[in-house]
Amino acid sequence: DIVAFGSETIETYINDGTPFIKAPRSTANIGLVDTNTLVAFHNGIVFLGKARGGEAAVYVYDGQQVLQISPFSVTWQINNLTPPISSSTGFVEYTKDGHWLYYLTIPALSTTYVYDFLTSEWHERQSYNPNTTNQAQFRGKYHTNFSGMNLFADIYTGKVLKEDYTNIRA
Repeated sequence: DIVAFGSETIETYINDGTPFIKAPRSTANIGLVDTNTLVAFHNGIVFLGKARGGEAAVYVYDGQQVLQISPFSVTWQINNLTPPISSSTGFVEYTKDGHWLYYLTIPALSTTYVYDFLTSEWHERQSYNPNTTNQAQFRGKYHTNFSGMNLFADIYTGKVLKEDYTNIRA
């Protein structure tokens, strides 16, 4: 299947032996807000989207339907930004014990929202900004797992950092 994300709709195309055709009843009236928040993982596709005439929210598409996963508190924060949403990023990280985490960073919020697909709960994650020593958004902008290590591209230095929960700043 091919899933096409537009600014106002999501459409699925299938290969039925001929060139790809649009799947019947596959159009969802939810558009993609920022391409850097779109992440495919084993259970579907998660992204920051916006319903027609509605508010921006975090959605997951499982191949059959689009479901909003952000609660009112997160959705309210996203939609009450000044300036509006821009330069958002998202990635999915696998951690031990079956947890898949979706990180959503919107720089104007100075925080990173994290969704746990196993527990269906949200939390915030922040890091110290080395330039100001204040807490701000999580330092990791992009993520990959290599040899059992979670590696992140640091937003401040551009270096690749290894996740280490034993290195805590008081």
